[in-house]
Amino acid sequence: MLPLTADDPRRISAHTLLARIGGGGMGRVYLGRSRSGRLLAVKVVHPDHAGDPEFGERFAREVRAVQGISGAFTAPIVDAGPTDDPPWLATGYVPSVSLAEAVHRAGPLPEAAVAYLGLGLGEALRSVHAAGITHRDLKPSNILLAADGPRVIDFGVARSFDETPMTRTGQMVGTAAYMSPEQANGHRAGPASDVFALGGVLHFALTGRAPFPGDDHTVLFRIVRDEPDLGAVPGPLRDIVRRCLAKDPGLRPAPADLVAELARTVPAASGLSPAPYPGAPAVPGQPGPALVWPPLPVRGLITERERQARYFQENARAAGPGGAGAPRRGRTRLLVTFAAASTVLVIGAAALVAAQLTGVSPWAAADGSADGAGSPGAEDGVAPPRPWDGGVDPDGLDVESAFLHIEGHDPVASLAFDPVESDVIYAARLGRLDRWPIPPAPEGEFPTAESDEQTDIDGDGDTLVRSVATAPEGGTVATSTTSGEIRVIDSSSGAVRTVAPAEGDGGFPDASQRSLEERFPDGRTVMFAPDGRTLYAAGSRGVTRYDTATGEERPLGSPVAGDAVSLHPEGTRLLVTDGGTVRIVDAESGEEAGAFDSGASGRISAVYSGDGTRIITAGSDTVVRVFDAETFEAEQELTSHTSAVIAIAASPNGRVLATADQSGLITTWNLDTGAPLLENDNQPNPVRALAWDAEGARLAAGYENSLIMVWTRR
Repeated sequence: MLPLTADDPRRISAHTLLARIGGGGMGRVYLGRSRSGRLLAVKVVHPDHAGDPEFGERFAREVRAVQGISGAFTAPIVDAGPTDDPPWLATGYVPSVSLAEAVHRAGPLPEAAVAYLGLGLGEALRSVHAAGITHRDLKPSNILLAADGPRVIDFGVARSFDETPMTRTGQMVGTAAYMSPEQANGHRAGPASDVFALGGVLHFALTGRAPFPGDDHTVLFRIVRDEPDLGAVPGPLRDIVRRCLAKDPGLRPAPADLVAELARTVPAASGLSPAPYPGAPAVPGQPGPALVWPPLPVRGLITERERQARYFQENARAAGPGGAGAPRRGRTRLLVTFAAASTVLVIGAAALVAAQLTGVSPWAAADGSADGAGSPGAEDGVAPPRPWDGGVDPDGLDVESAFLHIEGHDPVASLAFDPVESDVIYAARLGRLDRWPIPPAPEGEFPTAESDEQTDIDGDGDTLVRSVATAPEGGTVATSTTSGEIRVIDSSSGAVRTVAPAEGDGGFPDASQRSLEERFPDGRTVMFAPDGRTLYAAGSRGVTRYDTATGEERPLGSPVAGDAVSLHPEGTRLLVTDGGTVRIVDAESGEEAGAFDSGASGRISAVYSGDGTRIITAGSDTVVRVFDAETFEAEQELTSHTSAVIAIAASPNGRVLATADQSGLITTWNLDTGAPLLENDNQPNPVRALAWDAEGARLAAGYENSLIMVWTRR
């Protein structure tokens, strides 16, 4: 869910729009609010299609189809304007995540949960077919997983049983991977086609892939000719999926029979007996749906949507009448531990347009306090950035929040500021390396971001970028791919040189619940030494040095390897972690100079403070620990996180620490006192990267969902 951009409408009919939920080539879906305060999902047709008569009829057909359907597992229409300009429809908003996204981010669902999913989808098809409608495009992205069961959505290509087909001869409607054989052959798609698609959906939920692999032409051939590979489908559900995928429509089970069979199958899949379908009333003394639905990995994603909807709703209330109307500049007093002003910018992968969030700050004081008062700022232009510190300012912190629309969903794996041009940031987004300017935000204007140079380091777009680093004096950018290949880019000319070849494969980019190290075991973290020429690369095969001018490999005197590695600000030492142990290693010889037990459980990472006087550790046990870098004595335990801390970064002046966790919470700390300064959890999504600029005036965060946020202190 993303804030509205300047191009988005603020109202549709009587409904106020609050945020973007998603969209595609045909239109966009918004979080909306009715006059009575009810949250809605408002689907608005893209202006390019609004004047197309054929598309208009298709949209009107969707409205008619949904209005005729009732049932617990579809999304009923609340209001619609099929003949308005642009056409739109609104359904009640249910916090949920699509099956496609859930499997992409959390992996295949447990067997018992898939059985419940099948029950809900079977009930949905009973309702759809009872209304005389065939869906014709049932697929993972058209199925929402909510706390009380699934919802079937998007009836844009649905058709009444007795309706004359609108498609031209030879034109197929639907998604190739989930089409039935009769659809693939260009024949009429009846209710049995939806059952075939349901079988494909269950296969996807259980295995993470469609039953017939390949490109569209290959898939259609296999759907018609081949039997699906059900080897990865567990026993109790295999026969059901097999019969749903029968080539002959007459051999597929009817939805009512499917529901009855799944109701008997669920106990075998879950070890529970008996078990009702999702949303059914609980039976006293008997296990109910809550035990297996929603499945545990999906619960967090649903909670994420709930938090996002609540945030945008509260933001609109705080903004007063007009709520999420035209973007405007807002000031919010936050706390008394930072001075002056801060600007937050979110940047993405294409030309973007900013939208202002006002009223509710994305940052909150660590003690929970926040009010609507502003503090003095630069009224006649943009104040120059100033280093963050742990000082106290009674007037609080002035934040200007700009969110920009994003195209694509490549996770941000690594960030690095240009040391000379501090308003430029490099982002390794797992699909490419982007160079982004950070525009000024003078009073009354909005920052926008356009990529002035998008560098595809692979040339064909297939290489995943694991990490990025910039030379201290500027001019050179180093990257490592997820397969371990290291390249050096001249930031002026864009010339690319390979310094080291790949060491392995590309890892597991879709396993978003794992750490970057687990997802990309052959990827390497790159770090420049202060001389700007020596580059350290750390990965599962150990630490290696390279001369970026000559490409020469310069191995350390002794092999060095560990879970995570970081470099001292002066380039003299390396921090190497093994489980909860921290080792200090000479950066030239590789010899160990000391070691200590951090007291943490599980895997940790460690960094030096910007002045090199402290060592900070963090990891899966959620506690951030601070140690004296010489004596290894524990100084502080910082506790604000409730999930694994997966990113840490210390400001160059050694005064401020930033930490971020799996849930999306970012906390900044005063390293001298251990006091938390600011907290930000407005993006409930794992933070994969944190970075400071060379002056410590800007802090950047990169998220799993491809967002990049930059805060500038002025």
